Amino acid sequence: MKQSVLIPNKKPYGYDLNESQFDFLNDPDNHTENNTDFFLSSFRESDEVNKVWKKKTVVNILGLFELTTPQGPREEGNSEVIAAKLAIDHINEMNFLPGFSLNLLVNDTRCDPGVGVDRFFYALYSNKNILVLLGSSCSNVTESLAHVVPYWNIPQVSFGSTSPTLSDRNKFPLFFRTVAPDSSHNNAKIQFIKSFGWEVVTAFSQSENAFLLPINNLVKELENANISCVATITFSLDNYKEQLKALKDLDIRIILGSFSSELTSKIFCEAAQLKMYGRDYVWILQDHQNVWKELSRKIDECETDQLKQATDGLVLVSDINWIPGNETSVSGLKLHTDIGSDHNPLVANIEVYLKTIQRRIRIPKIDTTRLQDSETRDKTTENLNSKLYALTRSSSHNVDMIWNQLKKTINKVCLQNLNTTMNIKKERRMTTDILELMEKRRFAKNEPTTYRQLQNSMKGKIKLAKEKWIKELFEEMENLDSKHDVFNMHKKLSEVARLFKKQSPPMLTDETNNIILNEAEKHRMWENYIRFIRRRQT
Repeated sequence: MKQSVLIPNKKPYGYDLNESQFDFLNDPDNHTENNTDFFLSSFRESDEVNKVWKKKTVVNILGLFELTTPQGPREEGNSEVIAAKLAIDHINEMNFLPGFSLNLLVNDTRCDPGVGVDRFFYALYSNKNILVLLGSSCSNVTESLAHVVPYWNIPQVSFGSTSPTLSDRNKFPLFFRTVAPDSSHNNAKIQFIKSFGWEVVTAFSQSENAFLLPINNLVKELENANISCVATITFSLDNYKEQLKALKDLDIRIILGSFSSELTSKIFCEAAQLKMYGRDYVWILQDHQNVWKELSRKIDECETDQLKQATDGLVLVSDINWIPGNETSVSGLKLHTDIGSDHNPLVANIEVYLKTIQRRIRIPKIDTTRLQDSETRDKTTENLNSKLYALTRSSSHNVDMIWNQLKKTINKVCLQNLNTTMNIKKERRMTTDILELMEKRRFAKNEPTTYRQLQNSMKGKIKLAKEKWIKELFEEMENLDSKHDVFNMHKKLSEVARLFKKQSPPMLTDETNNIILNEAEKHRMWENYIRFIRRRQT
């Protein structure tokens, strides 16, 4: 029998969706009328469900979802509720828990920590025996609840909170989640930065733990990957404009951002006014909720078109929230085949929009061997001293800024005086012709025929250069021998011998030259060796 009203005093509380148990807490302060209509349209009173409730012990699961936000209704919230309900239906129908029936109690946190904690206490003091807390997708709400639930010994499971702060098992002993934290994307961000050859970045973070912690973890991993993070600039709602200007003064164009979606439109509005976008800048952000919704919203200082223009150069990093096909990824991993798990694997999804196809920019190299020339060395010294003298007269007291100016000055002088467009010789037998062919081959990667021709030509020149180099070495030794210069002769001979000496592997082998892997065998071999040395000494 179809019903159009909610009956709060009749068990089961609330309403039933598709003849299954589903509760919406009858909270007088819960203002979610726009969302309840979705469920009320499917309300059906079922006698069969009432019979099931009488036979089985009901286990309540409190589901705290973000059905609305301060900006309005949240569409993903309804999907999350339906997914949770579907999981509970499967468990009840398959009778995984004989004698028990799971019941989902739903409430809205509005993505507000205060509201979320209030809804939790309301459920506790409404004569509801809560066994598990499911929620939420807002990290700040989840963190507030995770501090509270241990006092009632209630496990908490989150399906959408990605803050790395929640990974602290000492602080949150009863917290679990089915989504990877933001820090799991660090390797993807590092590989993305490396793929474009960027070596210097800067971090721009909101001064709250939820945003500082992930960016600090990323900076550590960047340093380990030999990518320099010049500075980590923190800001608040009161000073973000001043800090953006300080960021622009650093003149670092690769920016790693970590801030709330509510501040996104304000930050990119100011970035638009400072011209910090386009081909000269790249912003890399974690794809949090409502980022694009915030950027499409008009604010006082900027029009919507200005905000969209400011996103030119914006890269959002997120995880795939659907099950991909059975295809081989870029890394060579074949999804669902190489992974021994029935879970959806986390894959970094990075989309870059390029207006025009651009060739790779060759980074100029510094050839320090040019300092052997006295004229070049004197000119470089003179230029460097004059630039450094100008820096000493600076009135700035910002250590980071002075250090960055010093590095830029040294690098600029070296590029002016020691710059080379050619690859630096890694081996003495390399000639200018070979280096030129290598450079041509580099630009012919997409032309197979030209590439093979250059490769064959280069092989021939390398062979001739190597023969010539070896001939010169032996002529030099013959010259030393003719002069009876025994010392330099043996020195050169030792140098040449080391070049052609085959390196032995650093492994312990037995008499038959087999590698010893057993620790006991290794000890026995060393004992025999020590006894042999002692016998020789005696």
